[in-house]
Amino acid sequence: MQISISTFLLLLSIHSMTVAQSMKNIESRIATTLEQSHEFLLKESELTNERASQPGWPTNTQSDPDYRDSAEQAHLRLKGYLIKTLPEIPNSLSAPIGRTGGVWVAAAPDGKMRSWAWDTDLGGTMPVIYLILEYLTPKGIRVVDMTDTSEGAGNCGWYDTIYHIISDSKQSFYLPRMRLKASTCLTGAEISAYSIEDTGLRTDVRIFKTPKKLLSSIDYEYNYFSNYDDSTGTERHQLELRDDGKLLTIPVVKNSGDPCGGEMTSKSLRYEFDGEHFVYKGISK
Repeated sequence: MQISISTFLLLLSIHSMTVAQSMKNIESRIATTLEQSHEFLLKESELTNERASQPGWPTNTQSDPDYRDSAEQAHLRLKGYLIKTLPEIPNSLSAPIGRTGGVWVAAAPDGKMRSWAWDTDLGGTMPVIYLILEYLTPKGIRVVDMTDTSEGAGNCGWYDTIYHIISDSKQSFYLPRMRLKASTCLTGAEISAYSIEDTGLRTDVRIFKTPKKLLSSIDYEYNYFSNYDDSTGTERHQLELRDDGKLLTIPVVKNSGDPCGGEMTSKSLRYEFDGEHFVYKGISK
């Protein structure tokens, strides 16, 4: 059956409007959830202050609203909504994202992987971050929950960059760079290696070759203030993949025994890509 050009353009316009509206719905849902959570936590703080001013504090009763639980449930619903909805939007991996009210989004340059993360504010000064990752497979978009739910997990990391390289054997590898913030001063970073295999995401790709073994990730912790430049308002040194994916540099941290982490130095561990692995080549200044 043939259709006219005008009919085709009309159908294309309707499809584009539907997709655009879907992304707008996601942005709206994110902003609404974060606003609701902020209001819940503000009410909890007000209730706590009110109780503290009363004789016999703490005297919270079962009739007191559990505002913190309400905030947590709102974030869990948001995470579930994104996991369900993102695969239903064909261009959710590449569509421009407007103001999302506090969500960090990172995307691979080939448009086949994108991360979404946000701080729930449930940990006070210590971030409690929810993190999901969507990626493209031959059978469509898949989304996985990358939030660490293991006992004692800090949930304090998010991806700020997703590197992409292709090996000599034509395999695609994705190297997400995670930023970690455990407190005001204790911070860190990690780089991992992932690959998309059929409809699954492999997160244990051992691509980093140290003098002793192969690793699927490398991480380090440091005192944020030892790396902060007052004149520029930025950090001096960070993990980077440079030279078209051929050179990986990882800052060297001097262990000081400080609870806030080690002291950042100007030196870097140097890893060079040989076509299949990032091979350790020593320390550079």
